[in-house]
Amino acid sequence: MNQCCSFTILFFFILACAEEDQDFLDCSFHDFNCGELVNISYPFWGNGRPQKCGHRLFELKCLSNGTTTIFINQHEYQVVGINNFSHSIKISRPRERCPSTFGGETVAYTFNYSNTVQNLTLFYNCTTTPYSSLSSNNFLCPVGGTERDAFYGHDILFGGAGFNDTACNIQVKVPVEEEILDELIQNGVGQLDEALKEPFGVNYFTYVLCDSCVGSGGNCGTNLSSSSPVSQFICFCHDGHHRLRCDDDKGMHEIFFTHHGSLKILFLKSFSHLIWLESIYFTIHSYSKYNLPANVVVSLSSSLYSFLS
Repeated sequence: MNQCCSFTILFFFILACAEEDQDFLDCSFHDFNCGELVNISYPFWGNGRPQKCGHRLFELKCLSNGTTTIFINQHEYQVVGINNFSHSIKISRPRERCPSTFGGETVAYTFNYSNTVQNLTLFYNCTTTPYSSLSSNNFLCPVGGTERDAFYGHDILFGGAGFNDTACNIQVKVPVEEEILDELIQNGVGQLDEALKEPFGVNYFTYVLCDSCVGSGGNCGTNLSSSSPVSQFICFCHDGHHRLRCDDDKGMHEIFFTHHGSLKILFLKSFSHLIWLESIYFTIHSYSKYNLPANVVVSLSSSLYSFLS
């Protein structure tokens, strides 16, 4: 290929990029990469991936040893794996069987535990066995400077017949994978420390809006200038910013041009917005009944779309 052709191709490539929305480009070419975690996109951000390209609660930190961490509900976890297709991550944190402070773990509203996760319950400062079958699940832990009995067991054992809820005054629930919990129950207390360190899965729900944006050719992101959590999601597209999808304003343009025409055409073009169509029909019906100006009808239609989207 001669220099003239190479220059021409490069020129048109630069020209095409110059016409792209900058936020769209930033989120296209800046994935999160750290150690074994590569090509991680929305809702995650950090380590060179701009905050606008993720969700505010999904900041990842890349440590010097190549491990990735995330804060969830004020706890720092190591991120072992991320699956963008199943919208799940594997996390772990160093736990001790006898912690300096006692407290359970819960995940924030943007996460929930995978269906393979169960609660391991730890009982501390016990005066007797809380459940007869737990007598072999016993270990000692200092509480207030004194060695006291402690027990562990599967969460489903407790609350039923034979359970003594006054035997121990401290209970801590720890999420673990079901297979890890089964191995612990089978193999005994010697495996407790290892079980507490094993990673477990959580699911995240920000994909509900993002999948629609990506499906329309956009990149998901956050409107950092918005103070309302409801309106923070934004879809970065080739031609600029959109609320949900790169084609989410198409229906409004069609309404503007076709509200004097056939309702059948309107229906076919807006089939994916059936609920919106019903509201538009009511608005257009009001237009014909009360002779409202056309610009008022379009304004009302746009407002209804924004409300229902």
